[in-house]
Amino acid sequence: GNPGSTYLWSDGSNLQSNTVNSTGMNWVRVTLPNGCIATDTVAIIAMPLPIVNLGADITFCDGQSASIDAGNTGNTFLWSNANNQQQITVSTSGIYWVIVTDGYGCSKSDSINVTAFPNPVVNLGPDQLVCEGQTVILNAGNTASNIMWSDGSTNSQLTTSVSGTFSVTVIDVNGCIGSDVAVVTIAQPPVVNLGPDFTFCDGQTRTLYAANNGSNYLWSTTSTQQTNTLTQGGTFWVLVTDINGCFESDTLSAIQNPNPIVDLGADDIICQGNTIVLNAGNPGSTFLWMDGSDGQQYVVTGGGIVSVLVTDANGCSASDQILFTPRQLELFSLGPDTTICSVSEWRISTTVNGNNFLWSTGEIGSSILVKQSGIYSLVVSQECGTVTDSISIEFEPGSVGPFPPNAFTPNGDGLNDLFRIESVYSAEDFLLQIFDRWGRLVFTTTDPKAFWDGNFNGTQCPEAVYAFTYRARNCSGYTKTIGGTVTLLR
Repeated sequence: GNPGSTYLWSDGSNLQSNTVNSTGMNWVRVTLPNGCIATDTVAIIAMPLPIVNLGADITFCDGQSASIDAGNTGNTFLWSNANNQQQITVSTSGIYWVIVTDGYGCSKSDSINVTAFPNPVVNLGPDQLVCEGQTVILNAGNTASNIMWSDGSTNSQLTTSVSGTFSVTVIDVNGCIGSDVAVVTIAQPPVVNLGPDFTFCDGQTRTLYAANNGSNYLWSTTSTQQTNTLTQGGTFWVLVTDINGCFESDTLSAIQNPNPIVDLGADDIICQGNTIVLNAGNPGSTFLWMDGSDGQQYVVTGGGIVSVLVTDANGCSASDQILFTPRQLELFSLGPDTTICSVSEWRISTTVNGNNFLWSTGEIGSSILVKQSGIYSLVVSQECGTVTDSISIEFEPGSVGPFPPNAFTPNGDGLNDLFRIESVYSAEDFLLQIFDRWGRLVFTTTDPKAFWDGNFNGTQCPEAVYAFTYRARNCSGYTKTIGGTVTLLR
């Protein structure tokens, strides 16, 4: 105050106001314009400022933190992050400062630079599954860093062919640490075993089984099924790929052996009292006939089915059978010796079955026509041999017959197709009647030259035995009536 006055301070300053920055006694003398002088003295005490030292700049790694202490316990604090505590904890990069104010209102500040280094990025990738025989390469990256694997190796890559859990720790130049874990599984390939090589027989099948349910299959036959049925021999393989992509294969050889050839021949006959020797062939094989016998040969003594099963050294089998129909000689009769009256010729016939007919006259066939007395014989060749019979024929004028045949075969083959009484060609008062088994008249005639063809009212009569009656008067005037039977065969 005091305009127009002059001033003198204890430090020599003559300004109206004075700034002091040291402790001690300070005075001022003021000379008013009127010459009056006034003085005043003040004691100045300079309090020390708070000592604030946040220390050296701080570095740490992501995920870590640091505590910063401003000291000066009991004072007030104002941090750059608005915190008012003596200590703060920081976990991110930045410049952090603090103002410390003591009880006298004296303040002091300091700042510190905080750097949070990023941790190294370590990525071993997803867990891996590979098949036995393959290798897995795990790469930790960060080639300029210190690397430590769980197995103690220190390279940036780790190669393994065994299952396990593998971890790696990486420390970079800032001391920051990164890590990762990978699980490696070495899968066993599928076990594929089609079994040993084998043989089988024609007509048989063999099924190969690749096992390993749920896998994929590829056979050499292009089949994609779990099983493969073989119908012929050869070399066969299968490739099995399981759900892990692991695969394995197996190969076998199959030999298909032919079955033995067994041929007993065509069905045949066997004559009564004869034997037939069958040979199943295939020496060295085993044999089983229908009666349990086991020889290569078999003696047939009667009719029936004869069968054999032949098994060769490879275990292959075949069978055959043959039917033998029993036969025996079929005897026949040309009839009793006969005297013929008043006719010039006479037919001798037979209905016996045979392959060849040879008469004593040299003729062939089942009947002959004779015109003179004599003994006539017939040799019939059958399947089982020959049979023979003979008959004496005497031609006498005026003698009485008749001598009808005992059978005929009206089958249209031109042999013995008609039934007639040939001895009465010149007889008088002739009557022939034929009856079936029920007594029904099926044929009648008064004509000595007529014949019965085996029909009745235009219908063929069945095979059977028919009765007949015959009446005739011969050239000598003798009347003879006879009855008999005739067999109709077709």
